[in-house]
Amino acid sequence: MDKTIPGEKFDLGMCYYPKHWPEQMWADDYKRMREIGFTIVRMGEFAWNSRMLKSSV
Repeated sequence: MDKTIPGEKFDLGMCYYPKHWPEQMWADDYKRMREIGFTIVRMGEFAWNSRMLKSSV
């Protein structure tokens, strides 16, 4: 059953934490996300502090 609406876009996404999974799984995870139709993947929100500048104080 096709329930698509011409011209309509529906963004589908998820949170993904690659550090919680073995690196050899990442490529397959990405492949499955594409197959399912994910258009948004949020990752790395817990890694922001590794990108912050260190205070010299």
